[in-house]
Amino acid sequence: MTELEKIAYAKSFIDSLANGINPLSGAPVPEDDLVNNIRISRCLFYVSGILQSVIAHGGDPKPRSKKVKGRPFSILPEQLEGYVCSTEPISATAVCRKLNWLVPEVKDKVMKGMTARHMIAWLESLDLVERRELSDGIQRNFATPAGEGIGLKNVTRYGYGGKHYLLLFSEQAQQFVIDNIDALSAFELAEKLPEASEED
Repeated sequence: MTELEKIAYAKSFIDSLANGINPLSGAPVPEDDLVNNIRISRCLFYVSGILQSVIAHGGDPKPRSKKVKGRPFSILPEQLEGYVCSTEPISATAVCRKLNWLVPEVKDKVMKGMTARHMIAWLESLDLVERRELSDGIQRNFATPAGEGIGLKNVTRYGYGGKHYLLLFSEQAQQFVIDNIDALSAFELAEKLPEASEED
């Protein structure tokens, strides 16, 4: 008996128990039996589902997908000319989206796109942005005085869920990114940093 056959055999026992059937005799299990407890039954169905996934993928619980490893982000001067700075302050995510849209290789998934996480980490390395822990324990990105000097803006807004702290890029700050795009592209992340949210 192969490993997959053993797994399928074990799954058949679990399926029977989950449905209140004695897998050895095929007879219904008494109503007051432990396997008829709804919590036990749900756990058995859950395990059965995992085993089904293992069987379906030849022994792996999940299919192994090939991760596309694109080239690091870069942008040509003529492509960068297409960037139009927003007159309204926008998030790092929006700045990255505008940059990525200008590079066909990013859209074709042969080049990695610029990310807000990368951009914020670069700004942190220049002491233009810092992470502060708020009273509720959540950390957010804030412009330092030097960051405010290049046009980064700390904005507080109120909405669903209460107070929100946003780091926005003014037209001046967007131009700073454009003027230093080579340094930004070449910047290597030294450590794993939290993903930037849409507001960053």
